[in-house]
Order: sequence, then C-alpha cells, then structure tokens
Amino acid sequence: MNQARSGTDHVFLSETFSFQAPQFYRSLGYHAAAEIGGFPHAAEAEAMSTETEVRAVLKRMLANGPLTALPTRPRDLEVLLGLAALQFEPKRSYSEPEVNERLQAWLEPFSSPFGVDHVTVRRCLVDAGLLKRDKAGATYELAARRRSPRIDVEPAQVMADVQLERAKRKRTHLAAEKR
Repeated sequence: MNQARSGTDHVFLSETFSFQAPQFYRSLGYHAAAEIGGFPHAAEAEAMSTETEVRAVLKRMLANGPLTALPTRPRDLEVLLGLAALQFEPKRSYSEPEVNERLQAWLEPFSSPFGVDHVTVRRCLVDAGLLKRDKAGATYELAARRRSPRIDVEPAQVMADVQLERAKRKRTHLAAEKR
C-alpha cells in the first residue's frame, strides 16, 4: 500500500480501493484527483446525473446478487454513497446510533450479511464529505450540498428487478431448449 501526505491528510491507495480525505482533493483539484483514481469532493460526489444512470450502475453492481463489498469503481462508489446520503434529512442532527440504524435498515435488503456494513458506509460518507461529524464524534449532519434533482432509486427494488429479468431469461432459455 502506498501512502502520500498532504499537510495533515493522508492518502491511502490500494489496488482495489482508493480513498482520500476531502481536503486533499480540494488542494489537488477535481481533475487531478480523478486522474489518480481518487474520490472527488462532496459536491462532485453528490452529482448523480440521471435516474437512468443510477439504475444502470445499481443493476451492474447487483447483477450477481447482494453486495458483498464496497464497489471498486469510483463512479459506483459515488452512486452508492450518494444514495446513502439521501437517507438523511438536511439541517437535522443525528446521533451515531441513529445514523447506524438508518444505514443498517437501508443496506439490509441489498447487501449480504457479511458484505457492506453500515459502519464502513458511515465512515465513507464522512470521509467523502457527504456527512459531517462534530469534533466529539457524537452527532452527524448531512453536509450542505449544491441543489441537484433528488434521485430516489431503491437499490433493493433494482436488485429485485434484476432477479426477475434473470428468471425470465432462464425460463425463455429452458423453453427454447425443449423445442
């Protein structure tokens, strides 16, 4: 694992996942951060362009069933964290147990039991600048973001749709074999 420094922020890069502190991205600029395969700052991460794109990303991530790990593609991770951030109301403070409950309930239908856990998602939300934590680490609040259209796509519903499509293709294939 490589480690780089920018002031007091650390950057950790691995073969499967890169994650960097938002302050580091701001100092590099979005394009430079994107070139090194990193995660953009909160405003860019929040910009999920269309419902169609979000559905396509989720379909790809959930094609083989429930999530077993965080996505390795930066765009997939952006979409997942953007959807996770939608579980919180703006200008409302949440205790850590409340954040954990919301994320756990949201992840349960489409994440395998030992796959992506709520604590990891909570930490990623904070590191990406989508969720702000007070200095004591006791309360969390949705970070102020640019206004963009709210895209409500339920990953659990997308996974159910993928499973139905797969079953339909299987039935069609089996019917064709019988002929």
